[in-house]
Amino acid sequence: MNPNLKLKPVQISIKNLKHQAIRSWLMIFFVFLQAFTLFAGSIATGSMESSIKNITDKIGSDVIVVPEKFAEDLRESLFMGQPSTIYFERSWLEKISQLDSVDQITPQLYLATMAASCCDAPVQLIAFDKETDFMINPWLKDTGREALRKGEVFAGYNIAGDVGDTLKFYDTDFTVASKLSKTGMGYDNSVFMSFETASEFADSKTANDNLNIDNMDNLISMLMINAKPGVSPQKLAVDIQFEYQQDNIGVYTRNSLFSSISENISTLQSYSVILSLLIYITTTIALTVIFSMTINERKKEFGILFTLGAKKRQVTSIITMEAAIISFAGAALGIAVCIILLIIFAVPVTESLGIPSLDFSLSNMMLLSLRTLVIAGFTGLLSSAFSSFITGKEEPYLLIKENE
Repeated sequence: MNPNLKLKPVQISIKNLKHQAIRSWLMIFFVFLQAFTLFAGSIATGSMESSIKNITDKIGSDVIVVPEKFAEDLRESLFMGQPSTIYFERSWLEKISQLDSVDQITPQLYLATMAASCCDAPVQLIAFDKETDFMINPWLKDTGREALRKGEVFAGYNIAGDVGDTLKFYDTDFTVASKLSKTGMGYDNSVFMSFETASEFADSKTANDNLNIDNMDNLISMLMINAKPGVSPQKLAVDIQFEYQQDNIGVYTRNSLFSSISENISTLQSYSVILSLLIYITTTIALTVIFSMTINERKKEFGILFTLGAKKRQVTSIITMEAAIISFAGAALGIAVCIILLIIFAVPVTESLGIPSLDFSLSNMMLLSLRTLVIAGFTGLLSSAFSSFITGKEEPYLLIKENE
């Protein structure tokens, strides 16, 4: 017996896995499914949460007032950039501005363009008031422009066209004066203009035929409102709702506007957790069974190692190392394949989830990858623990005898 027998667990483990290649790949496949599901679910729910937070941070006002029947259209426009035409009487601007809790108020007009020869692309047109606006003007100043002149537009990040180019909507030409930085929300697919510029559509037959804007001077789509100092957005919303409770207007704070989407995210997260848990349990059981079968077939091998002087912890380390290699190989493969597929199919994935984009930031990818690797590693260790315990308890001569 050689008490100083030195084993190299990594080399022995790799050789054992190669020797049983089909079985090894089967175990890697189970971990692959676990890692793929966990990573994909985390990306989906995380991207939806970050999208909601991004929009509520950038929406720029405490309260939004919109005709109740157009509330869903507004959500889709702000969240996904889905073009919508929303009509609201301008008289509401004067009514609501009279409330004591209102500090700032500014109107916006939402008009949708079409996928037709009259327009370069179907986008969301957003007209704003240059004098009272407190959201678009600061973005313009960040680009070095103080204001938009008549005929000029401020293009979203995804809009095709550089500064100085001409965009055509409803057979009317506009000059791109500046480009908006990426926002990760519907504004990336929008084109901003002043009410003065939007008034040019009144002379367009195509616009009049499709938008019904005969009375354009009296039309707005929504009101963006900031509360006076000391007044909470919730209090301001309640004040407006109470004052005009008989009218069909929707009054929303930044958070309440997207509450239905937040509820959908919570539901999706619950389903994702349940699915991940089921797959985790299934993977652990499957690996435990396969490891047990493998160890049972290799009892003679371990018995010989014991008689040659190997210590129980050395044999256990071989089993554990095999589990670790399988777990991390499967997890790395699952993460890599998931990222590649999400990049290739990013557009259909975001459309099916109803979000502007997926969160592919380096910090998010690293955090999710690390978490997935840790969970996969724990799965491997847990599934191999039973086999290691049974092997370590038996006497060497019994291990050899069982396979004779």
